Amino acid sequence: MQKFSTSTLLIALTMTISLTFFRCGTSKKSQSMNKPVRISRAVIMTKGPCFGNCGVYSITVLQNGIALLEGKEHVELKGVYFTELNDDVFSSLVRDLKKIDHSKLQDRYFINIPDLPSTAFQFYNTQGEKIKEVTSNTKLPDDLQEIQTKLANISKSSAWTQIQKKEDMINPEIIYNELQIDLDSSYTIENLISDYSLYNLKVVHKLSPYMNLYLVTYDGDSIGKYEMLMTLRRLKGVRTALFNRKLKSREE
Repeated sequence: MQKFSTSTLLIALTMTISLTFFRCGTSKKSQSMNKPVRISRAVIMTKGPCFGNCGVYSITVLQNGIALLEGKEHVELKGVYFTELNDDVFSSLVRDLKKIDHSKLQDRYFINIPDLPSTAFQFYNTQGEKIKEVTSNTKLPDDLQEIQTKLANISKSSAWTQIQKKEDMINPEIIYNELQIDLDSSYTIENLISDYSLYNLKVVHKLSPYMNLYLVTYDGDSIGKYEMLMTLRRLKGVRTALFNRKLKSREE
């Protein structure tokens, strides 16, 4: 049987521990070097008001199959909501979007009747870049009319989760470009900042010395405020995410 001296065993143990730490360090480094997350829109439809009880709302569908609903007036769901579209609904909508020849669409389809509600569309390419805007208060081309019908049906029939109350959509006390984020131990603030670097996500300061609670800011010109809030709310490892609010003075 081969014998080993004490010094030889110590050297071997040291090398083993060093290799273990190296592998752990490599793993953490690889996690923080993930490709930044990109949140890309597919289509937005906005329904405007009329002199009567026309529904006023906006629905945004992202290219990952998530939809955002902003309900304002004369709709059942008032406030801001999100849902994950089922595969059949999303696939059908994507097929219809791909059929559209944007070069043949007019910018406006209008008739001179002031009481009619307006509908506005924004279309995006696969990179999330806006390629066409269309507004209308009358009958649309068939392919565009089909998309309007599908988006309207989605707004009425999907299982929505609320992320913002209606009264907070225009609340002057809310700071929309700042978010309070509470993380659990499975997700670090460093990874969050790295993953969403495309939107200039930055830590303003840590809100608690004992909890993973942070105040962060982001670039509101590169992503919509509700898209940012919804994305963080859905992240595994994020316990809560909400917009920051102005502090009221003691005299109030």
